[in-house]
Amino acid sequence: MCKKMMHYKRYQHWNRKGDVFVVCVDEETTPIGLVCGNSGYNHKRTKPKLFYLLFLCLISFSFFLAPQLFTSHHKISILYSFSSEEVGLISKSDFNACSSVSNGSICCERSSIRSDVCVMKGDVRTDSASSRITLYRNNGHENGEVLWHEKIRPYTRKWEKNVMDTIDELDLVVKGEHSRIHQKCDVKHDVPAVFFSTGGYTGNLYHEFNDGLLPLYITSQQFNKKVVFVILEYHAWWIMKYENVLSHLTEYPIIDFSGDKRTHCFPEGIVGLRIHDELTVNSSLMRNNKTIRDFKDLLDRAYWPRIRSLIQDEECEARMNMKKHVLLPSSETKMMTMEEKQDLKKPKVVIIARNDSRAIMNEDSLVKLIEDVGFHVEVLRPQRTTELASIYRVLNSSDVMIGVHGAAMTHFLFMRPGSVFIQIIPLGTDWAAGTYYGEPAVKLGLKYIGYKILPKESSLYGEYDKNDPVLTDPNSVNDRGWEFTKKIYLDRQNVKLNLGRFCKRLLRAYYHSVANESLRFRHQRIDGDGDGDSGSGGDGDDGCNRRRPSANILSRLPAESCASAACVSRSWNLIVNRLLTILYLSSALSCHPCLQGAVDEAVDKVLGRPIRPQFISDRFSSGIPIITSISFGIFGQDANTNEFEEVQWDTWEDNKAHEDLRNEDEGVLVTVGFLPGLTVDLIPLKKTRGLMAQNFVRSIRERSFSRSGSSPMGILLFSDEDIDIKPVLAKLDYAFSSETAIVGDAGSKFVYQDGAAISFYNSRVSSSAAVALLFSRDTGKPPGVGETQFHVMLSTGVSPIGPKYKAVYVKAVSHDNSTRLMATTDEIDFNMDGETILDPIYYELGDHTHSRTLYVGVTKMRKCTSRHVDTNWIFMREFQMVLRGDYEYLYVHGDGIKSYDSFQFYHANSDLARASCNNVSNNMKLLKQDLNHLTDDHSNSNGSIGMQKKSVFGGMMFACYGRGKLFFGEPNVDASPFLENFPEVTFSGTYCNGEIAHGDFSLYENGSKEHSSTRCSLHEFSTVYLVMSYTPPALPQL
Repeated sequence: MCKKMMHYKRYQHWNRKGDVFVVCVDEETTPIGLVCGNSGYNHKRTKPKLFYLLFLCLISFSFFLAPQLFTSHHKISILYSFSSEEVGLISKSDFNACSSVSNGSICCERSSIRSDVCVMKGDVRTDSASSRITLYRNNGHENGEVLWHEKIRPYTRKWEKNVMDTIDELDLVVKGEHSRIHQKCDVKHDVPAVFFSTGGYTGNLYHEFNDGLLPLYITSQQFNKKVVFVILEYHAWWIMKYENVLSHLTEYPIIDFSGDKRTHCFPEGIVGLRIHDELTVNSSLMRNNKTIRDFKDLLDRAYWPRIRSLIQDEECEARMNMKKHVLLPSSETKMMTMEEKQDLKKPKVVIIARNDSRAIMNEDSLVKLIEDVGFHVEVLRPQRTTELASIYRVLNSSDVMIGVHGAAMTHFLFMRPGSVFIQIIPLGTDWAAGTYYGEPAVKLGLKYIGYKILPKESSLYGEYDKNDPVLTDPNSVNDRGWEFTKKIYLDRQNVKLNLGRFCKRLLRAYYHSVANESLRFRHQRIDGDGDGDSGSGGDGDDGCNRRRPSANILSRLPAESCASAACVSRSWNLIVNRLLTILYLSSALSCHPCLQGAVDEAVDKVLGRPIRPQFISDRFSSGIPIITSISFGIFGQDANTNEFEEVQWDTWEDNKAHEDLRNEDEGVLVTVGFLPGLTVDLIPLKKTRGLMAQNFVRSIRERSFSRSGSSPMGILLFSDEDIDIKPVLAKLDYAFSSETAIVGDAGSKFVYQDGAAISFYNSRVSSSAAVALLFSRDTGKPPGVGETQFHVMLSTGVSPIGPKYKAVYVKAVSHDNSTRLMATTDEIDFNMDGETILDPIYYELGDHTHSRTLYVGVTKMRKCTSRHVDTNWIFMREFQMVLRGDYEYLYVHGDGIKSYDSFQFYHANSDLARASCNNVSNNMKLLKQDLNHLTDDHSNSNGSIGMQKKSVFGGMMFACYGRGKLFFGEPNVDASPFLENFPEVTFSGTYCNGEIAHGDFSLYENGSKEHSSTRCSLHEFSTVYLVMSYTPPALPQL
C-alpha cells in the first residue's frame, strides 16, 4: 500500500481505498503474469489474507511476453483493477461551488483538505487595521449589524495547524449598504482582487512554487492579468525575486495588506488560493483546461527576456576580452575553438549540488563518470542570492538534471519537456520522492528516473549498526514523527553513489537525450527544408554519425534507451537487432514497502539491458495474451542487492507462532526473456458445468501442430483454485509424451487477456477455469537460430507411511467437495472406519493430537481415450488431503476415487525433501556436464567442429507454499540445485497451491516395482524445476 504524504509530516493521503491493485506494463514489453502461494508445515492450507503480484515474461520471434503489474509514468499503462475507487483532493463540483456568486453575497469553499477559498462579490472594502474585509450589501438595512461573518487564513497548508497558526486570520463580514458611509474608499479599483499570504514556509523554493506561485496561477489566470494581488505577511524580497513571474499574472501594483492602511475597494475579492496537487495543474479543474505546461510557458515568457539580456552582457564582455585571444598563437586559438565546439555537441548534464546535508560525497568521481559516458557536465550550486533567471537559463538549456531529493529539486520546473530528471533518493525519503517530484516531473513532460540508494551508499551507514532500523526499516523511524525524519534522514544524511549502479541510469539518460536531439534535428530539417532526407549523410544518418556508438556500448543500454537508440537511424537499428538475436533472460525481485516502488525497482532492474525494440509501440497489440495470477510468495534475485531472496507471505493460521516469517507486506517478481525459435499462444479452458477437457486438449494439440507440425515443447498451466484440475491433467498427461514439459500452478487466482477480451478471476463474468501458455517450435525461425529446450525435475516432500489400503463404500459428498470412504487391507478383511484407519498412522508419527496434515496417494487405473492416441488403461497417482475421520468414515478432499482403488497415506517430511533436493542438484550437475560437452560430430578435414557448446540460460521453480524456511529450518534449500550448479544463470520462482509437473515419476514408489509406470501430474509439498537450455545451430562446415 503506497502512502502519499503532503508534507514531511504526519498527514497521510492514501493512494488506495479498499483493496485496489493497479496493473500496467512497460512500453518495451508485453505482459504475462504468474502468481503462486505459500503455506506451512503441519498446518492446514489457508487462503492468504492479502494477494501479491508476480510477473514472468517470455518472448519469441513472433511474440513478446512481459511484466504486467506496473504503473510508471515513463511506461505505457494497461489497468486491471481488482476493485477501484477514485481518490481526489478536491472534486470538480467542489471547485465550481463558488463559480457563480450573486452580487452582494459571499461563498466559501471549505471542502478541500489543502486550503479554504472565499469569494466576495459586490462592494468589497479592506480594513487592514482590524484584519477585516467587508462586503456591503444593498439590502435596505440601515443599522451596522453584521449580516454574515466568515474567518479564513489564506494559505495553502490548511491541514497543518502549527503552520496555519502563524498565518494572519482575516474576518470576512457582510453588512448593510448604509454602513459603508463609515468606511470610505481611499483607492477604488475596477478589477477583482486576490488575497493571499506569503508567510508559512515561504523562503523554501519548493513551497514558494507549490504553495504560492502555482496556486496563484490557478486562482488568477482566468482574469488575464486584470487582477490586483493583496498580500498578507508581505515580503519585499519575495516580490523582487519573482517579479518576472508576477508581472505575467497581473499588470497592477501589488498591495501590502498590513502595510498599506488605506481602504481599497474592489468589485470582487477572492480570499485564499486554490491548489490541486503537488507542483501541478489539474486541467479538469481549470475553466479553460490549462495544464502545468501552460505554467511552464508562462515561466518561459517571464525569464527569457532577462536571459537574453544576460547573454548580451556576456557577449559584450567577450568582445572586450578578444584582445587576449588575439595574442594567442593561431593554432592554440583554433584548438580552443575546436574543443568548445566539440563540447557543445555533447548532451548536457547539470548537477544540482549542495554543501550541507544531502550532498553527493563523491561528486568529483561522478563528474568524471558522466563525462566518460559522453556528457558535458555543469555543476550548479544555487545560493539564496542567485538570480532565478540565471538558474533558469542553465537548466532550460540542459538535457539532464541530477540531484538529491529535496536539495533544490523544484528547479525541474525550469527544464524543457523531453529532458531527463534523475532524482537520487536517500534512505527514508522514498515515500515522498515520487509524490513531490517524480509525478509532477512526468506531468510536465520530463523523463523521470528515480535512483534509490542502498544503505551502503548513505553516510548513515557509518553512524549506525547495519541492523539498525534507521538502515533496515526507515518506515518505522518515519512513523515516530516528523522530527525524527527531519533530524535523521534530511539534516544528517549525505550520499556516496555506487557509480556502477548509477551508470545504468546515466546510460538511459544519454541515449534518451541523443534520441530526442535526433528527433528535434529531424523536425527542424523537415520544417526548414521540406524534405526529411535532404542533407542526409548516408545510411539513415540523421545527423548523428558524430555520436554513433559501438555495439559494446549499445549492449549495455537499458531496454528503453536501447529502443530509443534503435529508432534513431537504420545503422543503429541494425546494430541493436544483431545484439538481440541471442538469448536473453533477466529477473528481479523487490519487496519495497510501497507496491509501486517494488514494481519500479524490479522493472528498472530487468530492463537494465536491451529488449527487442520492434515490440515497442504506443499500445499493446490486441493479439498479445496476458496472464496475471496471485502468489503466496516469491524467490529470485533482489533488484537492489543482487542477492538471492526467498520471500513468503503471511498465510499462517497461527500468526503469533510465526511472526518471524511475517516481515514482508508485498512484493513483485519480474522475469523478462527472449526465447529464440519458439512461438507462444494462450489457450483458455472454458468454465462450464462439466469441464471440456477433451476440447481443451484438442485446442492445444491443433494450435501446436499448426505452428510446428508437432507436439508442443512446453505448457505453463494455471487453474482456478475452486475447480478440480486433475481430470484435465490426466487428459494432458495421456495426450502428450514426457518430451512435452508441462508445469504450473493448480490453485491460483488469475486474470488473462486474449485479444481484446479480458477475463477476471473468479468473478461472475469469468469464463475460464484454467489457462495454458503454449510454447511451440517456430518452423519459420530465421537462419542462425538454434533450439530452446525444457527440462523438468521434481523434488518431492512427502513420504509414505502405513500399509496400503483398498477403498470400499466410496461416496462423493458434493456439497463440500469431499469423498467419504471405508477401507480394507490385505491383512484386515473387515471394513475399517475413519478412526480405525487414522489412529495407527498418527501413532506411528507420534502425533497424539492428530494435528499433522496427511494426504492419501490414490493409485487409479483408468481408461483414457484421445482422438490421436489409442484407448488404453493407465495408472495414475493423485494426492488428496485428509480432512478427518470418525467412527463411520474417512473423509478426504475432492472426488474421483472409486471402490477398490488402492491408496497409501503420505505426510510432509523435511528430511526426505532435503534429500530429494540433493538428488535434483545431482541431476542438474549431470545435465550441466552433458550440455557443456562439445558435440564431436567428426571434425572435418580442416579440424573445425560442427557444433557449438550448449548451455543453460535460465529456469523457473514452482514450490509448495508449505515448504520454505520454516519447513527446512533454513532458507534457500529449494533453490540450492540452481544456486550450486548454475549460480550465474537467471532463475526465479513462486510458492503455489498445487504443483503441476507431468511425467513418469517413480519418487513415490518407495522401492516398490508395482505399477512402476504410474504417472503423477499434481503434487503435494514438492518443488518443480523447469530448466531452460539452448543449443546453438551447427556451424558451417569449412
